[in-house]
Order: sequence, then C-alpha cells, then structure tokens
Amino acid sequence: MSKSNCNLGAAYAAYAALPDADQAENLQKAIAAYEAALRVNTKKDFPVAWAQTQNNLGAAYADLPTRDRAANLKSAKACFKAALRVYTEKGFPIDHRAASAKLADVERQLSSLTSK
Repeated sequence: MSKSNCNLGAAYAAYAALPDADQAENLQKAIAAYEAALRVNTKKDFPVAWAQTQNNLGAAYADLPTRDRAANLKSAKACFKAALRVYTEKGFPIDHRAASAKLADVERQLSSLTSK
C-alpha cells in the first residue's frame, strides 16, 4: 500500500505542475498520499523509502501556494532535515546533495519571509 501511496503522491505532484491544473488541490492530495505512505514506510523498517518519501513530502510542502506560507516552508524544512538523517553524504552522496540544496532553498525563502 505504501508504494501505491508514494506513486499516487508523485502523480498528484506532477499533475500540480501542469498549466491548467489546480496546483494547491493537487499538492494537498500529494501531501496526504505521502503522509499515508509514511505510516507504512517507517524509518526503522524502510529507511531509504522513508527518506525518499520525506524528500517528496518536503518538495510538496515547499511548492504549496495556499495556507500559511511560512508554515508550509517550516514543514518542508522538517521533511528535508528528516530525509538527511538517512541520506548521508557518504552513503547517498547524490540524494544528500539534492536534499541539502532543497533545504537551503527553503531556508532562504523562510529568511526572506521573516525579514519583510
């Protein structure tokens, strides 16, 4: 079931990027699917799948245009930090760099929100 939820989340996230799609609605559905996957893909039992799902969840929160933007970015930051607990520089250098870059971008966006 968790793989299906991850795939569903990815599909909603991809659909959200289409020009005529409702970005907010599809990202909210992606978030719900990723959160459902995390209930099965635990860090203890499936650390790599868990990290990948955290990374995808972070990306969905980072792109979510509705609700409280700062809260969305804080959720994204927490997800990327969680993914980096598994995506170590030594064990997963490419995933580590990608998640680190996303985390840095989210932190820059948060900083610009709080400095206004």
